[in-house]
Amino acid sequence: MLASGSGDGTVKLWDLETGNLLETLTGHSGAVWSVAFSPSGKTLASSGHDATIKLWDLAGGTSSREPETLIGHSSAVQSVVFSPNGKTVISGSGDRTVKLWRRVSQGEVRIAGR
Repeated sequence: MLASGSGDGTVKLWDLETGNLLETLTGHSGAVWSVAFSPSGKTLASSGHDATIKLWDLAGGTSSREPETLIGHSSAVQSVVFSPNGKTVISGSGDRTVKLWRRVSQGEVRIAGR
């Protein structure tokens, strides 16, 4: 599977073998600047012009995906990546900060140190 971000605020999932569009994920209110798969492939992170990071659960079914939204930057989030162990999301923003987001409990992610 391949993920792509778009200027229309969507993330698209593509089948690499056929080139077919599998799914369009909506949730950002501005252009999507970066996408990254977790090492397990079960989560996709996307970041965008709306200063948010979205975490998409890819392990469940495709119907009605609702992303977890990480808020903490004050400007567009231009880059997002997972740590090698998949427990931390690292984001870089136009607000001149890099943030580390760690899972503190099931379903809860916070900026490291908070």
